[in-house]
Amino acid sequence: MGEPRRIETEHLVSNNFTFGGINTSLRRCACEIFRFDWSGEHTMTMLRNTVLLAIACAVALPAAARDEQKLYPIGQALKSPAAQGKVDPGIRLFFGRQRHPNVTKDFGQWPTNKKTNAFARSDLQACEWVFLSAVIALQERARKEGGNAVINIVSNYRNIVTSSESEYVCGAGGLIAGVALKGRVVSLGGR
Repeated sequence: MGEPRRIETEHLVSNNFTFGGINTSLRRCACEIFRFDWSGEHTMTMLRNTVLLAIACAVALPAAARDEQKLYPIGQALKSPAAQGKVDPGIRLFFGRQRHPNVTKDFGQWPTNKKTNAFARSDLQACEWVFLSAVIALQERARKEGGNAVINIVSNYRNIVTSSESEYVCGAGGLIAGVALKGRVVSLGGR
């Protein structure tokens, strides 16, 4: 055989992790970072872009974390095209202190807490959609328990009860909208 070849290199990295190969790699990376030429022509551009990115993140994160609680009309949501064919007219809904026929059987109070994706939707669209999801969940509970109505439905967003015959509370943010309702599942007489 011939003479072994000589390898000329500036850095030698070992893949033998048992004997500190990873430490050698990390030391090499640290050396490269500290040897970076900060006086280069693209340094100011990189610095400017980094600062702009930090400012954009600082501004965008609070906007995405927005959580505004607003009141929206119940009637408008129940008459919307999205409600047609989904809200069951056989399970009657009574909000707040609306008058209703006599209760023949009470199945208890049931909560629902629904969220939906609000990205690229108006607050109204997202809130109507999630309100309908909450109403449908209450109707499904009534069906499961054997009731034919849900009475005394109130908003319970963040465990703050808001009773209204005409409006519900929706928490809308940049990414998520939520509605929490609770109502009493019953059987009504005199249907």
